[in-house]
Amino acid sequence: MMELPQNWVWTKMLDILDYEGGSQPPKTEFVYEPRSGYVRLLQIRDFGDKPFPTYVPDSHRLKKATRDDLLVARYGGSSASDSLGRICTGLEGAYNVALAKLVFTRDLLDANYVKYLFMGPWFKDKVGQNSRSCQTGFNRDDVIEIEFPLAPLNEQRRVAAKLERLLSRVDAAQARLANVPRILKRFRQSVLAAACSGRLTADWREQNPNLESAESYLRKNNVDAALLENSEIPARWVCCRLENLSELITKGASPKWQGISYSTRGVLFVTSENVGSGRLLLDTKKFVEPKFNELQKRSILRSGDLLTNIVGASIGRSAIYELQELANINQAVALIRLREFVEKQYVLNVLNSPAVIDHMHDEKVDVARANISLKDVANFPIPLPALAEQQEIVRRVEALFKTADALEARYRKAKAHVDKLTQSILAKAFRGELVPQDPNDEPASVLLDRIKKGDKEDNSRKTGRQKRRRVTN
Repeated sequence: MMELPQNWVWTKMLDILDYEGGSQPPKTEFVYEPRSGYVRLLQIRDFGDKPFPTYVPDSHRLKKATRDDLLVARYGGSSASDSLGRICTGLEGAYNVALAKLVFTRDLLDANYVKYLFMGPWFKDKVGQNSRSCQTGFNRDDVIEIEFPLAPLNEQRRVAAKLERLLSRVDAAQARLANVPRILKRFRQSVLAAACSGRLTADWREQNPNLESAESYLRKNNVDAALLENSEIPARWVCCRLENLSELITKGASPKWQGISYSTRGVLFVTSENVGSGRLLLDTKKFVEPKFNELQKRSILRSGDLLTNIVGASIGRSAIYELQELANINQAVALIRLREFVEKQYVLNVLNSPAVIDHMHDEKVDVARANISLKDVANFPIPLPALAEQQEIVRRVEALFKTADALEARYRKAKAHVDKLTQSILAKAFRGELVPQDPNDEPASVLLDRIKKGDKEDNSRKTGRQKRRRVTN
C-alpha cells in the first residue's frame, strides 16, 4: 500500500460511500422512440460511441439517476473488459442492473474526486478478479475490503480540478491519435490508386520516352488478348483481363466435403482469415491431413502464387504466398498463378487498389454470404504497363509504404505512451504529488469521522421511519 501525505488516510470504500443497483424491466416493455409515460433506460452501451436509446414505462419501482449522478458499470466481459468499473455519467433516466449508482454526501466528498478514484486501479483491479459465469462483475462482498486514499475535502477539490485539466488534454491527444490509422489507410489507398493509374510514374515516363509499349510487351510474350477500354490510363499502357496474365486461376475446397480432418501437422491450410491486404496473416495456422493434397492437386500452393479472398466480408483482400511450406487453400480463397513475364508485386498492388476492390464488391453475388466466382476473378481488369515500368511502380510503392510503416510504428509507440498517461497521472494525484498540500485543511481523518457520523444518523432516521410505518400499519 502506497504511502500517503500526512493529512490523508486510507479508508474502506463502503465507509465513505455506498451504491444502489439498478432494475431490469422486461424486454417486452422496451420501445426505441421517446413516448409519453416512458423513461429512458440507461445501459452501459449508452455511455459509449454507439448508444442505442431504449425506453420503458415509467414506474416508482425503477431506479433512476440524474445527469450529475455517477453510475459504475457492474459487469464486463469474460476477461474483465473495459466496461467493468467504468464510471458513466451525463445521462438522465432509469438505469438497468448492469449499472449501480454511487451514493455519497456531496458536501463531504467531491463528486469529481470520487469519479477519478474509480478510474484508478483500486476498484477495477480488485473487482476484475471476480467471475460471474461468462462475465466479470461484483457484489457487496466483493468490495468490502477495497480501500481508497482519502484527501482533505479542500484538497479533493484542488486534485479534481487539476485532473480535469490534465485528463482533458490526454483525451484530446487520444482523439487526434485516433485519426492516424484512418489517415494512413487513405494514404496507402491513394498510393495504390496513383500507381495503377500511371500517375505515380508520370515523371519517370517523361524521363524515359523510348519505353516499350505494353501492347508490344504482350505480343513479345505471346499474349493475344482482347484489350479492354480504359481512358484513364497512359497512352502506352493497356487494360487486359487477369486471365490473360495467368496460367492458373482456381480455388480450394472444404476439408469436410472431402472427408479430411484437421491435424496438428501436415499440409498448411490457408483460409480467408489468413489473407490480409498485401500480406499473409499466419500467426495462427491450420493444418490438414496430407491426403487433402492428393484430392485437391490444382490448389496446391507454390511460392509466388497470388491469393485473393472471394467469400464474405474480406472479399478483395489479396496477398502473395511466399513460403516454401507445403500448403493448400479453402473454397473462400482464389489462387492466381501469374505467367513468368509479369511482376507479381505489381499485380498484387492492382488487386489491393481501391478501384479493383470496388469492382470485386460490385461483382459479388447477393446471397446470404457474399461471394464472387472464379469467372469474375478471371475477368478482373488489370491496367498494365511494360515490365520496366511495373518494376519502377513496385519500387516507388514499396518506398512510400515503408514511410507509412515507419509513421505507423511511431503512432503505435505514441498511442501506447498516451494510453498509460491517464493511470500515471491518477497515480501521481492520489499520492498527493499533483497539487500542494495546505496544512490548514481539515485532516482527512476528521472528515472520515464526519462521514461515518452522518451515515449513522441517516441509518438511525431510516430505522425510525421503518418503525413508525410498522406502528401505523
